[in-house]
Amino acid sequence: MGDLKAFIWKVKKSIYAENADHYVQGGLRHTTFKDGFYHFENQEIGHRYYSGHEVIYKKDEPIWTMVYSGGILNDDIGEKRLLSFLRRALVEEERTNILRGPSFYQEEHLLYLNEFYGGIDRFSGREYIRFGTHIIYELHYSGGLLD
Repeated sequence: MGDLKAFIWKVKKSIYAENADHYVQGGLRHTTFKDGFYHFENQEIGHRYYSGHEVIYKKDEPIWTMVYSGGILNDDIGEKRLLSFLRRALVEEERTNILRGPSFYQEEHLLYLNEFYGGIDRFSGREYIRFGTHIIYELHYSGGLLD
């Protein structure tokens, strides 16, 4: 499972930094990433509020999945600033959860929190961003290994 974890971390660093290949079709944003025997596909719809589905294939067989849904709750700091902060949190190196961001990340008055349960085989979580006392972004996710 170590090589799957390494692949997931490589994918996340690439897509959160906006370096992954993608195209838009029928309103869905498709993102792909390949490395060795592994292939990642993500389909996402929406903008400020969005939902998506990630699948990892090994030798063309689906082995892992994650679904997610959430988004921006208000414009206290502006969409561009919020999404830029979120990207920095998601690629933060010091963490144990490779599926989204770290448990805690802060810059000035912005605080990213990730509540994560389970392991790579079965998991669920919630990430959110606070600006002062207000929650301005929230996303729920779940998934795991496929049988």
